[in-house]
This record gives sequence, structure tokens and C-alpha cells, in this order.
Amino acid sequence: MGLPDYRALVVRVERVEAPSRCPLVVFFAGMDARALPVNQVRCAGEGVSIASIYHGPRDKSGWPTLRSAARAALRNLKNELQPSQVIVIAESLGAVFALSALVVEPLLVDRLVLVNSATAFRSSSLVGAGAALLPVLRIDSSGKLLYPLAATVLWRFLTSPDRVDPENITPGPVMQLPSVNVSSAPLEAAEHRLRLIRRPPFRDREITNKITMPTLIVASGKDMIFDSTREASRLADLIPDSSVQELPSCGHACLLETNVDIFRILRANDFL
Repeated sequence: MGLPDYRALVVRVERVEAPSRCPLVVFFAGMDARALPVNQVRCAGEGVSIASIYHGPRDKSGWPTLRSAARAALRNLKNELQPSQVIVIAESLGAVFALSALVVEPLLVDRLVLVNSATAFRSSSLVGAGAALLPVLRIDSSGKLLYPLAATVLWRFLTSPDRVDPENITPGPVMQLPSVNVSSAPLEAAEHRLRLIRRPPFRDREITNKITMPTLIVASGKDMIFDSTREASRLADLIPDSSVQELPSCGHACLLETNVDIFRILRANDFL
């Protein structure tokens, strides 16, 4: 089922369950702008509709446009599918996208799950280094050497490679080694997304005042991009109705891992 791309964001419905009055899980993707991983969709079980929202690879919109697009996408999904409840799972950059929409229109969702939220950017030296390094890669005018090589290296930071589900591995252009997908995250998009992370369109007090829905904050213990466990504690202090679940052995892109079942986590926390 296709929906409009809202110019800045792509919306993809992975699965619609009958009857229509079943829960809808909406996944806000991270920096790599991919749909909910197939291993997670497979674990959903019956009676759950699933949609993914991710940043377009050529979009250069600022936060006002992106925030409006995220709200419009959620409203459209609710109107089209008429779910019994809406549960947002927002990973990394997607957490900032989701929060940007929900501090304005919190009643769009019933439950919120933040996974290794990129609101931790302030404490990440790697994000700062990446923002400085990416423009240098432009010296490779072909774009076929330096950035693909950097994307291959980044994969090692994003994941615990020995734990990634084989279905989620994308062979990259460098010796077919696993890599971040450079089609969904080309160099210019990666630069723009890093700029977005560093200037979130909300303040802590807005999170406290507006994010009042039950919120589960998931943090990976071996996240090499952000200090996600520390950020989870910080967010839990800000969000009134929140709880934290740590995944001690997982990397940043934990939803790609074989042993992570986000739907089991939702059910264990009475979110589904």
C-alpha cells in the first residue's frame, strides 16, 4: 500500500491487518533511512499493522517542513487505517523526528518507544567527528571511493556485526563488505541529517510538558555512536510516564540484530 511521500518524508505501509481496528506500529527510521527491518516485521505476529516513515534521500528540508511532514504522515495513517491505537517506534534520528512532531501534536500517538535516541548528540564525539569528516569526502568527485569506504567503516560502529540478522546485511561497493546503504543515505543526505541532529527543534521543557503518553526508552549497552544508557536516564527524568529497558549486549542499530525482538519488548511492557 502506497501513501504520499510528503515531499520530505517517505511513508511505506509494510502490512495491514484485518480487521482495521487493530494496533498500528509506526517506525521512524534512523540515519540510514530504511524501513523497519524484516526480522522485526516477521516477529510482529498477527493483528498488528506496520508502517515506516523515513527521510527522503534527496531531501534538504529544514525542521519546520520535516516536523509538519511527520505530523501529516501520522494523521494520514490514522485516517486511512483507523487503528485501535498508534504505537511509534523511533530509532536514533527517527527519535528526533518523532519528538519534533509530538511536542506539537502529542495526541497523534498512544504509545512512544525511543530506541537509542539521537537526542544524545551532545555527548557524542563521533557525531562531531563525522560532521567534520563528511565534507572532506567531497574531494572524491566520483563519490565511488571515499564515501563508500566510510560507509563500510561506519557499519562497524553502528552494529555488533556478529549479531546482525543476515537478512539485514547489505553488501557494499567496497569488496562486497557489509555497509550502510549508500543509496538511502548518500553523502549529501548524511551531511544534512547530521546537521539536523545537532539542531533539534525542541527544548527539554517541551519534552516534559508535551510528551505525556506512556514512553519506553530502549538503550543499547554497547552503542558506539551515542552513550545511549546515559541518554535514556536523562530522557526518563524528563518524560513523566516513562520507563527504561537496557539491551546490555547490543550495538546502536539493535533492531538489525538476530536476538532483538522489539515486539516481544512491547508486549513485555504492556505496550501492545
